[in-house]
Amino acid sequence: WVGGADQEAIRKRYIELRYRLLPYIYTLWEESSRTGLPMMRPLFLEFPQAENLYSNEEEFLFGSDFLVASKVWEFTTPYDVALPPGQWYDYWTGRRLERSVSVAPALDQLPLYVRAGAIVPQGPVIQSTAQVPKGPLELLVYPGPACRGALYLDDGNTFDYVRGVFLRQNFSCTADRRSVHVKLQATEGTYTPWWQQVKLTILGAAREPSRITVGGRLSSQVRFSPEQGSLTMTIPWEKTGTEVIVTY
Repeated sequence: WVGGADQEAIRKRYIELRYRLLPYIYTLWEESSRTGLPMMRPLFLEFPQAENLYSNEEEFLFGSDFLVASKVWEFTTPYDVALPPGQWYDYWTGRRLERSVSVAPALDQLPLYVRAGAIVPQGPVIQSTAQVPKGPLELLVYPGPACRGALYLDDGNTFDYVRGVFLRQNFSCTADRRSVHVKLQATEGTYTPWWQQVKLTILGAAREPSRITVGGRLSSQVRFSPEQGSLTMTIPWEKTGTEVIVTY
């Protein structure tokens, strides 16, 4: 409420984004506890070969997959975002980007990019971490080199995870001009998650597919968005894993 309705709407938008990204964030926390890697990372940590990024103190990585390129100045003028090596997607539009991009973000728009080759887990908007989410887990697939992602979950309150009461699942994808293969690996651990379905969104789609199989069975439940360049489908979630094959 401080600053009026417009400011309140901006804060609400990004608080809700934080809650939606909790599956990704909690997975980062677990990774940090095992490896010591920070959640917020300087660009040179993931891209040590890109010496031109060594002095970049305005952009940072959130995990290995998100690039945050905000300017913390009032009345910011248009500026160039130095994208690290590889391909990147605009998180908000889903569009694949070139090596660099010039932005003039509105006050409520955080320049946020995702590495090509990332698979990002998301959840529904909730009001607190004590609330059990309702609906499917969402996986955002950004096809690219070494395409992979991971998900970790436990009860968040006890030490039961040391006795195996946790859930860990890895994801991978391969893509070429004719097809995209997305694989959900079998899970580890005994923890039962809140979701029973997965909403799978594949970015970088140029046209509607001619054929889709889920776990070896034909499926027609897919929505193609030419504006975003994405395919979206909801599939059953299985602890044993499954594979989705999209053919163009």
